[in-house]
Amino acid sequence: MLHLKTIFFVFFFALNSHFAVAQNYHWWWYEYHEYDGVTPWQNYLTMSPDYFGPNAFPIPDINQGRLKTNIELESALEGHFNSHEQTYNLYTKLFIPLQKDKVGITFSMIPIEFYSYDTIIRDKRFSRNHEGKGNASGDLYIGTQIQLLKDHPKWPDLLIGINIRTASGNGYESARFADSPGYFFDLSAGKTYSLKKSFLQSLRVYTLIGFYVWQTNLAAYFQDDAILYGTGIQLNSKIFKWSNEIGGFYGYLNNGDRPMVYRSRLESTRTNSLNMSVQFEYGMHDYNFRSLRFSLVYKLNR
Repeated sequence: MLHLKTIFFVFFFALNSHFAVAQNYHWWWYEYHEYDGVTPWQNYLTMSPDYFGPNAFPIPDINQGRLKTNIELESALEGHFNSHEQTYNLYTKLFIPLQKDKVGITFSMIPIEFYSYDTIIRDKRFSRNHEGKGNASGDLYIGTQIQLLKDHPKWPDLLIGINIRTASGNGYESARFADSPGYFFDLSAGKTYSLKKSFLQSLRVYTLIGFYVWQTNLAAYFQDDAILYGTGIQLNSKIFKWSNEIGGFYGYLNNGDRPMVYRSRLESTRTNSLNMSVQFEYGMHDYNFRSLRFSLVYKLNR
């Protein structure tokens, strides 16, 4: 009988110890942030680009007012860097024209990212990842593009985009992806001008304006509303196209929700089926990253 009591004592002691360790795993977080013991820890996170990883609130692509004509798949390797954080990830984007020169649909996602950041970033973001490193998968973006105007002799091409961001990403506890849905609308315009030179064939000027919304964790503001904007130029030749642009969005809450970036992208155009591109991105406000993307772009003629 005494032996049986000893077994039960050891069992319950081990069980209670296990729960105690689980409850105190984040003791450092409670202590550093002076946790009040009542507020859900999720409410401490700030749902904005400046307080999450580089892929949580990316600046949307700045469309050029013109719908692509072929099925196009982009597969890429990306790196995002600053003095406190490094992130490496895969990126994929698929465009499918549903009705030629009129309607198309896009899918894009970060299948996986690998990250590491120091204690400065960890504590600024209220991350509960003590080591500041790991991996996560991102949100799925689904968009529809509609060509409103094309090849008009006087007016620019006009393209409208309707996009949703699903809450499919993870790593919320580490402040990697926001675990909240969002959507954005944009209207882009662009016009191409021929150049009387043998090497550079044309110059395209384009701009974009839109509206970006995402869900927050604030009781007073269930969502953040932002103005989406962008503008750029693209040089076209027989063997490459080179675009340079500035874009971002301007949030209502002013809590790190006003990112702005400069992008430069060089893509080959020598083949009809497979091309390569390299893109550099420089964060200028509420997005402190320097990013590189190396892509393979597959095109399937319809």
